[in-house]
Amino acid sequence: VWSSSAVQRSTLNGACTGQGGAPGVCVSTSSCSAGGGTYITGACPGTPDDVKCCTKTSCGSGGNCRWTSQCSGTTVSNLCPGPASFKCC
Repeated sequence: VWSSSAVQRSTLNGACTGQGGAPGVCVSTSSCSAGGGTYITGACPGTPDDVKCCTKTSCGSGGNCRWTSQCSGTTVSNLCPGPASFKCC
């Protein structure tokens, strides 16, 4: 018996893992590009075709975009694509 629940579905603005294991967010490719990020295909299963895993490995003064829950330092808003909880760390 095959079960489709074996593949975890992603959600828009949900977490994903980008190239090289970088923390990412599932957003539209246009939002990713507009926010200065890069995206990979296949890391946001179950989302529309234009939603990809977006990462931004450089922001601010030597920081990178990540989920606020993964940041042990200071966060800066409005430098990363995606929801408010995905910030420059």
